[in-house]
Amino acid sequence: MEADPLKGSRNQRKVDILGMIVSIIGSKDQLVHEYRTMLAEKLLNKSDYDIDSEIRTLELLKVFIQIKTH
Repeated sequence: MEADPLKGSRNQRKVDILGMIVSIIGSKDQLVHEYRTMLAEKLLNKSDYDIDSEIRTLELLKVFIQIKTH
């Protein structure tokens, strides 16, 4: 039995939060730009950075973008 990342109330809440962030920022492209800038700053300023957290956030953003484009 495979879990569908688009189903479930927890994932749906995350997607809804991202939708709100996009509406505040203005567009998905602007959100991606801001996220890239923030991630670059974090990576440049820390030598012991926990990349796993950023990978989870990036995967969630990918799911969100897929939902909005279909």
